[in-house]
Amino acid sequence: MLGIDSFDKKEDGEVVRSIDKMKALNEISVVTVPAYDSSNVQVNKRSYETFMSNNQAKQTNNSLESTSKAQKESNNMEKTLIDNEKTEMRGYEEYIRSQGEVREGVATVNAAAVVPEEVIGEVFDLKRSNYNLAQYATVKTVSNGQGKYPVATNQQAVLATKAELAEIDDIDAEMFTQVEYKAETRAGKIALSNEVVEDSAVNIVQEVKDQLAKLVENTDNKHIVDLLKTFTKKTAATLDDLKQLYNVALDPALNKMVILNQSGYNHLDTLKDSDGRYILQPDVTAPSGKSLSGMPVVLIADTLFANPKAGTFPMIMGDIAQSIFVARRNQVTTQWEKFDYYSQGLAVIVRNDYKKIDENASVYIEFTPATQG
Repeated sequence: MLGIDSFDKKEDGEVVRSIDKMKALNEISVVTVPAYDSSNVQVNKRSYETFMSNNQAKQTNNSLESTSKAQKESNNMEKTLIDNEKTEMRGYEEYIRSQGEVREGVATVNAAAVVPEEVIGEVFDLKRSNYNLAQYATVKTVSNGQGKYPVATNQQAVLATKAELAEIDDIDAEMFTQVEYKAETRAGKIALSNEVVEDSAVNIVQEVKDQLAKLVENTDNKHIVDLLKTFTKKTAATLDDLKQLYNVALDPALNKMVILNQSGYNHLDTLKDSDGRYILQPDVTAPSGKSLSGMPVVLIADTLFANPKAGTFPMIMGDIAQSIFVARRNQVTTQWEKFDYYSQGLAVIVRNDYKKIDENASVYIEFTPATQG
């Protein structure tokens, strides 16, 4: 007969039953064939099941308590991390806004906080009037620094009547004239430090070369406009005056165009005829998109072709190709190293000249509208 017993669960999960005291110990053996048919063996599981049930409940409670404690510690840690992160972000933002002057909350031991900086990989080219009046002139590449450009004259001679067996008369007319030119050298240079060249995110050298090329166009524009203003000066106050210049002052065979500045273009572009039609008509072939009496209009800036006085607009009417000769001898863009300054030099040099071809191929007009009194 059993006296006192107990159950104990080891670390490896094995359950051990311990019998501390027994009332009596009789020789009992479990046999296959008992002496009596009514004999049987039965294991009492009640105490074992009670132990396992209590042990499972205890483990569940301990697990819940452990989970609750761990969750609480995790939440506290997460809150601490968030608070620290917010503090660091505020400190870093202040560091950036102050350009490094305010360092509270920013650790820079043996280093510096990285302040992001935008790096632009292209050059922003400001929009300006972009034109080259040389495209309308006669441009020739010459092989010498000076020389003569032969031009057929607009002679009006006629052939004389020849009597039988008489000598043929000489033609009394100059068939050709010479436009003399002498190429002048015009140049400009710029220096770039190698630090700028090396640290720039763009090809700054190529950008400078592009700007130097624009200087050549600016030079062409100025000298051509200055030369056009020396042609025969005419005045006009009405649209009929402009039509007379077109019909009478200039030869009908000329390939005529009109060069206007912004002010003159704006005035003519707002005028209407008696039928309410605008004076400047749309023309897709014209550089400005407009034409005047069938002549394409070329529009240039007031800064290049300024008004001679308030209320008066300058105009060029005529055949620019028959009026202006541009002699180009050479054009060079050069680049060199300046070792003593750790820099690079860039320069553009042109050798050219600007001359008149036909004095009667264009007129310079000062248009003062009569309505301005």
